[in-house]
Amino acid sequence: MATLLPREVTLPERLVQASLRRDLERVGPGSFVKRLPQELVQPASNRLFAAAMSLIQVPAVTLIHKALCHHLIATPAFLAYLGDPEQFRRSELVEIMKVLMKQDPRLDVKFARTLCRWKEEGAAVDNEVCVRLLGVLDELSQGLRLVTTLSRLSRALQPELQSKTALAMGRRVRTPSSVARQLCSTDARVRANSIEALWGASTQDAKEVFLTGLNDPNNRVVGNAVIGLWLIRHPEATLRLVSMLGDSRPPFRQTAAWAMAKTGDPSFRQQLVEALGNEEDPPVRATIERALEKFPVPEAPVAGEGPVPPVKLEPEPEPEIDFDLRLDGTFSAARLTK
Repeated sequence: MATLLPREVTLPERLVQASLRRDLERVGPGSFVKRLPQELVQPASNRLFAAAMSLIQVPAVTLIHKALCHHLIATPAFLAYLGDPEQFRRSELVEIMKVLMKQDPRLDVKFARTLCRWKEEGAAVDNEVCVRLLGVLDELSQGLRLVTTLSRLSRALQPELQSKTALAMGRRVRTPSSVARQLCSTDARVRANSIEALWGASTQDAKEVFLTGLNDPNNRVVGNAVIGLWLIRHPEATLRLVSMLGDSRPPFRQTAAWAMAKTGDPSFRQQLVEALGNEEDPPVRATIERALEKFPVPEAPVAGEGPVPPVKLEPEPEPEIDFDLRLDGTFSAARLTK
């Protein structure tokens, strides 16, 4: 049966697992609470978390399994363990979060508040862990539940966390006025993510934000603004993509190739082919080549293998019926003739 831990336990974890299983059978979930660490990062606590997860069946149906889930959720060190990229792939982390959210529907809010406390109190948690966790919470949490917490996180000093927060906030509060404020940020990632959050909006205010983004000095901001215009079928999008592909700055040419591929419009293929023939910058060439993979060359018909003309079927003539006339004026039996 599947468990919450998406891998086999190691030997040290198996020893902890056996000890934890004995305690749970004798004393119950209360014995697990006493083992929970007070510090955020400890190798010993990681083994405990892995052992506990390996004992939780998916879906968690027994009272002991549910209790273990709730105790883990209430432990800040467990959140830091989940966010460690050395422990789980992102896809694994998403599935683990989904299982835990079934046990605690407010898990997303609780974990987001824990991130806020870490940042506000200067906890010793790697910034990469926080960014990773925020990305997963942004994906799984629905509606406006995280807005208040995200507004607190937006004041974080770390630029990468700030930009990820801007994207998550923009997806929930899709107002051009809020994005316009984010465009004043000195961090290009914040500006780019703010515009990306408006993708799909077609109001006049949103259109103005996209057009404003075209004048940004950062290539990623301009690229996101072009995609925003493309999605609402604004004519400026195509013109800007073609001009960007011939820009003197390599990052802008690279972004243009990426954006053309993202549109999925095969009409850009010829421009990409011509640009590849003239491009000397290796990173830009690599991006153009990846973009061209989105637009495969249409297969030419093989010589002599044109379309088969339709066969005209002639209707089969109806048989003629021959009657013999008797002298008394009646007919004899019919004979079929062709």
